[in-house]
Amino acid sequence: MLILAQVLYRRKPVHLETVKDAGLWDSPNRLIWQIPETQEIYVNYEDFLQRKAFYDTRTFTCEVTGKTNLTYAEAHRSEIAEAKDLDESFPDSLKEPVLRKAHALTIPRLDGLVDLIYDTFKGDYFPGENVLVQIDGYREGAQIREKTKLEEVLFPDGFHRPASARYVIELDEEVEDGKSRLRTVEESTISRERNVFSKVVLRYFLRNTVRRDAKLGSPWQVKPEYAKKYRIAPLETKEAVKAVRASSPARADEKSAQAQDPGQDASVAIKDLVEDLDLPPRKRKRPKLEHSLPVSQDLVPNLLEVWAFFNVFLEVLTLDSFTLDDFGDALQAPERSELVDELYCSILATLSDDKTGPFPAVRPAETSEQDEQEASEPAAELSPRLQEISQIAPTWKAQLAEQDFEHGHYVTILLGILGEVSKTATNPFPDTILDTILRAHQGGQDLSLTFRTLSADMKLRVLMLLIDLTWQTSTVRQYIDECMDNLTVLRKERADATKVRKTWTDAIHQLRLRMRAQFPRLTVATAGLSREEQLRLGVGVGEDNGSSKPGSSDAESDGEDDSVLGASVFGRRRTSYRLVHKAGTEPDIDVDPTDAKNPFRSRDDFEWEIQKMKKLVVKADARIARIEEEFRESDAQRLRRLGQDRYLNTYWWLESCGMPVHGMPNCSTSHAGYATGRIFVQGPSEAAATELEHRGAPHDARRRTEQPEEEEEERGEGGTRAGGWGYYETEDQVRDLVEYLDPRGTRESKLRAALEVRLKPILHGMAHRARYLRGQAAGERRSSRKHPPSGDDDLARFQRWRNTLARKALGAPHSGEVPAKGVAVTKKKRRR
Repeated sequence: MLILAQVLYRRKPVHLETVKDAGLWDSPNRLIWQIPETQEIYVNYEDFLQRKAFYDTRTFTCEVTGKTNLTYAEAHRSEIAEAKDLDESFPDSLKEPVLRKAHALTIPRLDGLVDLIYDTFKGDYFPGENVLVQIDGYREGAQIREKTKLEEVLFPDGFHRPASARYVIELDEEVEDGKSRLRTVEESTISRERNVFSKVVLRYFLRNTVRRDAKLGSPWQVKPEYAKKYRIAPLETKEAVKAVRASSPARADEKSAQAQDPGQDASVAIKDLVEDLDLPPRKRKRPKLEHSLPVSQDLVPNLLEVWAFFNVFLEVLTLDSFTLDDFGDALQAPERSELVDELYCSILATLSDDKTGPFPAVRPAETSEQDEQEASEPAAELSPRLQEISQIAPTWKAQLAEQDFEHGHYVTILLGILGEVSKTATNPFPDTILDTILRAHQGGQDLSLTFRTLSADMKLRVLMLLIDLTWQTSTVRQYIDECMDNLTVLRKERADATKVRKTWTDAIHQLRLRMRAQFPRLTVATAGLSREEQLRLGVGVGEDNGSSKPGSSDAESDGEDDSVLGASVFGRRRTSYRLVHKAGTEPDIDVDPTDAKNPFRSRDDFEWEIQKMKKLVVKADARIARIEEEFRESDAQRLRRLGQDRYLNTYWWLESCGMPVHGMPNCSTSHAGYATGRIFVQGPSEAAATELEHRGAPHDARRRTEQPEEEEEERGEGGTRAGGWGYYETEDQVRDLVEYLDPRGTRESKLRAALEVRLKPILHGMAHRARYLRGQAAGERRSSRKHPPSGDDDLARFQRWRNTLARKALGAPHSGEVPAKGVAVTKKKRRR
């Protein structure tokens, strides 16, 4: 097995640096420096010394042994030695069952996977495994030969035998008196040596044998070499087998019999969730989608991704939040706006502040004589396009290092970055936009005007390119790490809050049981019975005290309304049967109402105490809700979808993670009260659309034949065309969508549940968006005496956006003039 050493620095794995110089391998005679333990290569001696000094500090930890205060080399050697010992000590007989158990599990974290598998196998043993057996008070070494599982049995006399296992073992040492070395023992007498099967050993074994994709919800998969060795079928093969079994004639007849009556109740017709396409389409039509978007359909994913990036990482970028509508309008507008300028400049400032830089051209490092000589040599080898860029923007690197963005100078930096990226770009977009800009510049057009008059698609592509560079900066990575650490803390707080809530709910349940035992209620079914029969059924005791609370309902105390069922003979029989059944199943709580230590003298005392505990449960629920909200806002790593419908359309609500639901407070557009105010629908991919056509769902096939216009209308309006995008923006559309989704299908049931949980904030954002677009946003109407009219009121919505966060932190926006040190900054209050 390949041993992977993972040295820890402050409880996190050390991230190795990569070579920053893309042209390093083209110069075989160039002098470089290498760190032996990490194989990192540096072209700058100062960087090499700085990194080497970092590795020589005693701040590293060996993950296996937990030893601290080690240098990187010492921790690395300890990792290799200990990991090799752990691999050799892991039982061979356990490797195959452990890998089969881990295969296809969707637990997101490796620690959770280790805990699950350890709890599963810590008391389970397999043939060929060396164990310790307790015999006559002594622990003897032995080897498992056979294993017999005994199922759980419940005998008629009430005796219960839990599931267990028996093992045939062979003792390691010779037995006196000629007795056989084979014994049959119970699993309770068997144990393993302490260091043979532990979480540390299991963690290293799993880390070297299984892998998981970065995609959310991806399952763990056994690596191919181990899957082949232990004959574990890949996930693709498993899915294919399931598909073949699902398409068998017997299964098809069963499904068609279940769904043959569309009007039958769902709980009667289909007891379990089934594939959505195996269900008949609902009679209710899908609500119509809106398609008015500021960019072309193929760039809608980029539009949403760019908007989400700026609004999730606005603290890193020192940027105010903004609505998606204002963003789309600003991209389409040819005039200058602070919103677009700040988007460009905030990313450029982040690239400039980063020490490593996404590529060497942007890094403001000191240049040596050799670097200056190499920089002057390739001028003759540059393409005509790059030569023209070097003439237009000869000092763009210095401007970036000094953050010289005011007066539209940032467009010169953008031009230089586009030229630098075009050298190694794999897609033709940088060349396309450079040709467009240079062609306009040759015609005498100003460079700033050229950038402003670009199409919305081109502006969006430029922003997407800059965001790809920003993802590589240490600033963004550090922010993501901080969010992940915060999520870990919130998970613990959520678990603690849930435990507190469960404590109070359990206490309420125990109080109800005590109240039923001390003060049972009379029902219509038992009111006419004799006193002996009432005592036998356990009712009537305590009612003579007059302790029943007038007007109190049985639903609050017993959770059932027996008086309703007692209205008929059948109801009285059911009530009596249920009382007898509950008398034999509920815990026997013997409460003496005359006991001096008993604080409850009447039902009112119980009800009063229960109400107090219910208030504590409500407080616990409020705390859990606050933690969930903070958890959602801290989850900045990825966007999470709501779900999919029967036609594999994907539904997105962008406010679901990484940002406040109603937009960032205390910003220039906080009065809008929403972020996107829409639910976006993404059509299936080309492959998924082709698969849908060939799956052969009987209801859809018959519908395509008998009602082609209706079927095509539903698919088209629902956004099921491959690569199509649309959105819902009104309350009626969302409510109709919830009613349209079939709760019996596997995909639509999950989507419907997700929409119902988030329905209130979704509808709140849609209502505020409608008012904002009509010019009636909350808080927009103000007194003219306190707030005199300003020129901003006549501007378009996106023109009124201001980067107040940068003004507070820096004294000026990114695209404006930054005041010199020591100069007082006067902040002018503007009416937004």
